[in-house]
Amino acid sequence: MKITKEVDIDYIRINSWSGAADRVKDLTDSDLTTILNILEETGDTMTETELNDFLWFDDDIYADWLGYKDAKDLWHNR
Repeated sequence: MKITKEVDIDYIRINSWSGAADRVKDLTDSDLTTILNILEETGDTMTETELNDFLWFDDDIYADWLGYKDAKDLWHNR
């Protein structure tokens, strides 16, 4: 059985865990909206764990989406 649901920024802020919770805390609502919109445009689906891991470990990817050189540049400017 497969269950899917839409999530919003508030859901992500409340339900992220481990390193992703720290990352989400430092991202603005605008940042998260941009990230979610781009992920949605890809048409792929993610489990909550995959989304959490993406936010935790793939910050170089979304740093680029947000206009930063890399993750180090993103977090340095927070």
